[in-house]
Amino acid sequence: MKTPAAAVLCIAAFLSAIAFVSAAEGDTLAVGQSIKHNETLVSGQGSFRLGFFTTRPNHTYLGIWYNRIPGRTVVWVANRLRPLPDSTGSLLLSRNGALVLADSVGTVYWSAETPANMSNPVARLLEDGNLVMLRDGGASYAWESFAEPTDTLLPGMKIGVNRRTGESSNLTSWKATDDPSPGDYSWVLLDRGVPQLFVVNGTVPLWRGGPWAEERFTGVPDMRSNGLFSYGFTANSDELYYRFYQWNTSLLTRVIVDPSGIAKHLMWDSGRRTWESIWDAGNDTCDRLDFCGANAVCEVKTSRPVCSCLEGFQTPRQQGATTGAAALCERNRPLACPGVKDAFVLVSGTKLPDTSRATASKVGFDECRAACLGNCSCTAFSSGADGSGCITWFGNLTDLRLYNGVGQDLYVRVASDGGKSGKKVIIIIVVLIAFVAVMFGLLLCLYRRRVMTRRILREMQPQAESWHCEDADQASDFDLQLILFKTLEIATNYFSFQNKLGEGGYGPVYKGKLPNDQYVAIKRLSKDSTQGVEQFKSEVKLVAKLQHTNLVRLLGCCIENEEKILVYEYMGNQSLDKFIFDANRGKLLDWAKRLHIIEGITQGLLYLHKYSRLRVVHRDLKVSNILLDDEWNPKIADFGLARIFSWNDDEANTKRIIGTYGYMPPEYAMKGLFSTKSDVYSFGVLVLEILSGKKNTSIHDFGISRNLPGHAWELWQDGRQLELVDPAMGNSVSERGFSRCVHVALLCVQENPGDRPTMLDTMSMLNSDSANFPAPGQPAFFMVKRANGGNGLQMQNVSSSNSVTLTSVEGR
Repeated sequence: MKTPAAAVLCIAAFLSAIAFVSAAEGDTLAVGQSIKHNETLVSGQGSFRLGFFTTRPNHTYLGIWYNRIPGRTVVWVANRLRPLPDSTGSLLLSRNGALVLADSVGTVYWSAETPANMSNPVARLLEDGNLVMLRDGGASYAWESFAEPTDTLLPGMKIGVNRRTGESSNLTSWKATDDPSPGDYSWVLLDRGVPQLFVVNGTVPLWRGGPWAEERFTGVPDMRSNGLFSYGFTANSDELYYRFYQWNTSLLTRVIVDPSGIAKHLMWDSGRRTWESIWDAGNDTCDRLDFCGANAVCEVKTSRPVCSCLEGFQTPRQQGATTGAAALCERNRPLACPGVKDAFVLVSGTKLPDTSRATASKVGFDECRAACLGNCSCTAFSSGADGSGCITWFGNLTDLRLYNGVGQDLYVRVASDGGKSGKKVIIIIVVLIAFVAVMFGLLLCLYRRRVMTRRILREMQPQAESWHCEDADQASDFDLQLILFKTLEIATNYFSFQNKLGEGGYGPVYKGKLPNDQYVAIKRLSKDSTQGVEQFKSEVKLVAKLQHTNLVRLLGCCIENEEKILVYEYMGNQSLDKFIFDANRGKLLDWAKRLHIIEGITQGLLYLHKYSRLRVVHRDLKVSNILLDDEWNPKIADFGLARIFSWNDDEANTKRIIGTYGYMPPEYAMKGLFSTKSDVYSFGVLVLEILSGKKNTSIHDFGISRNLPGHAWELWQDGRQLELVDPAMGNSVSERGFSRCVHVALLCVQENPGDRPTMLDTMSMLNSDSANFPAPGQPAFFMVKRANGGNGLQMQNVSSSNSVTLTSVEGR
């Protein structure tokens, strides 16, 4: 840390001229105050403490640590480059704003880089662990410890690069557990090619966290929000940084780089009184940088790393897999470019290769594939799960590994088979297939149809539920077509990418055309999906029995071998999210259409909760599960998570929490409790997204991610709710109607389920001309500005529960 020249010149006079006043146990250090060896500052609500600590003889440091847990877990050290030799040091705040750590004779060991001659300087330890220098009575920060991290990343702290100045903010390990001086290892965000996360030893990379993909780095598969965290990555012309937040500030959590070079995300377990790891980097051999060499993939099998060449590549000696490193994989055949088009091989569940020589662009899948094909140097590409965001690689593919059940799709470029090598084999296969088809085709088709019908009726009869379909007459009550898998293959052009409408939580959805020329939407359950047979049966049973104009209609199903497929009516305008989150397409939805959509969703939910033969809780209501027909009528879809309620039950609970983060109410996300009021909460979030055109997690204040209900509630409190209006609606908005919808939505997202209205009440309020509704309370997962006037934010969960037990939490 550089010492300001003015501070060095005046420090001796400063020490002799001022009789310092102790600031012990407060959170603020004012001009004329100091902290000595046995004194501390404590943050406003007591979460963090600033003071002196000694790790070994003649090594005294100024640091910040957690205040409410046993031991001393240090999160920041000021003078890690130069420890004090004794206990005579003090932290001083001069009248010109110099924050200086010095010994009794005036030798400076550390100082904060603050502007000279600040007016009304104040140093304050904030509740999030940030030590800040405030100027002009607290109007802004002149300096903050969050800008100079040591080995720990706290919620709200950034690591990254200032692209204007070139300065970087990294985590650097302690040299040893009792030595805070800078160690050998750093956690850095490198701005080269497509930015990536690395652990380095000096300048030598040891571990690569990969590029950012959707909500995490591709090399950290366990980096999931679990309803507890919000991860954020920002890349623009000014800066590049990563940071995270926690929704519940009563939890203690931090990311560290330990002295051995392992990066870990830790959470304090108050019951066991220890730090538990949420994820750590480099915990197996395949995490070693480029363990298998170029154009090879590493996979852990039976606790051993196995290196295999990518399809289209082989070792000089043989094809196949090896245990150990460096497979030395080369192409089987050179690429045909330019000339005959090459092909792409899909590798699923990957940690994307090193992107140091890759490029990124904001285009969809088709454009991404075409861009790679059009460049002879392009060797692979990857496109986001939602069809947006494109990365293209050039040269060898390195540091590639596979994960089980998670990871990204990578499309590797390979030479197209011109038809020479396999032509004879293909001819033989075709002849054999034709012979079998001629001899046995008709008989086989008839037999399979009868067997399939019996199996469907048998498999669609749950073991533990009263869904009895013991014969065809009872099955006809569902009014379902039992469709052959072959028919659906032909209808979707063999499930081609061109027919793909999107990707749901449990598998892809395709557009198809049945033999009767009817267009349908075909939902194909992924083989590695978390939705099992029971969820599939639940969706079939529920949607077949539920009939309402605002619920998507199930036309048929297929259960054949491992395939589980649902066939729905086709919605010409697809899903609502394709419009409201797109600035151009959003213009197609004016105020009248959006109000019509909100009212239709209300009708559908009211039917599920009150007027259907079954009382149903949807549990996964979100904008992508609202489909629009050609007349813009909304249809609620995706009943894979729905649960049937007894009319005598008000609430149920589950140990397996499944849903979509941002739409789950707190009682479900934290405790597994759900009811019809859970759908009401999701409906409130959905209405705010429809009105504003913004995603729940896309609100920013001072660069910090916030949730949409909290932002809307603050605007409502100030009478500024019209600032939520989506500009895409133009001048079509009714101010009174818009305010009424915001009011109703805020009532739906309140923390306490008992305070939320029923869907019957919600419909009445939406159709009422009166504005005499209850005032909405503070929404769940609300985040508020810090009271000190700084430009940071403090998140708080207003739940009265002091302990949370998490079981199994799964996101979609």
